[in-house]
Amino acid sequence: MKLLKDALVPVFNPFTPELQVDKKIYLRGIYLDDVEYVHQLLVDNREHLDSFLPWLNRLETVEHVRDFVKRARYKNIYEGRWVYVICYEDVIVGMIDFNDGKAHKREIAIGYWLSKEYVGKGIMTKAVETVVDYLFGEQSVKKILIKVALGNNKSMGIPARLNFKWEGVDVGGGSLKGEKVDLVIYSLDLPTWEERQWASI
Repeated sequence: MKLLKDALVPVFNPFTPELQVDKKIYLRGIYLDDVEYVHQLLVDNREHLDSFLPWLNRLETVEHVRDFVKRARYKNIYEGRWVYVICYEDVIVGMIDFNDGKAHKREIAIGYWLSKEYVGKGIMTKAVETVVDYLFGEQSVKKILIKVALGNNKSMGIPARLNFKWEGVDVGGGSLKGEKVDLVIYSLDLPTWEERQWASI
C-alpha cells in the first residue's frame, strides 16, 4: 500500500519541514490520514518491536494511534513531540521523533524504529544522519542524545556509525512491560558535528 505525500493533509503545523534524505527516502510530519496504515504497520511489526519499545502496548488499536497523532504538537523542536514518518519510495516504513527537549540547554533526544522488512538497507542510518544535520544546521541545537535499550544491538549501531559518543548506561532508566530496563546513552555535540562538516569539504 502506497501513501502518496501529495494526497495527504498535515495534521497541525505546515512549518514542519519535509526532509529529503536521498532519491528514495524522505521524512515528513505524521498525518491523520496515516493512522490506519501506521496501526497496521505496528501490528505487523509487533514481535519485531515489542522487546525494545515501551510505548508499543499503548498503541494497540486504531483509535490509540489516532490519539497519539492528535497529541503531537510542533510549537518548536523542544516542546511537545515532533513525529516524522520515514518514507521509502513513498511507502511509510518507520518513524523518527524528537523528545525530551530542553530549550535552556538546546538539547534534544531522538528515537526511531523501522519495519522489519526494511532493516539492513541503510535507511535508518541515513534518516538519522539527515535529522542530525537538520537539528544542528538549521535549528541551532547544541547536543543530541540517543537512548537505546541495552541489548538492542541494531539500534545501538546507528549512533556508533554516526560518530556519537558513548556516555554510559542509565541503569533502570527505562521501563518495558512494567519492568525497569537499562538504557545506553549516546551523545553528539555541535562542535563535533561542525568538525565533521569541515573534514568532509
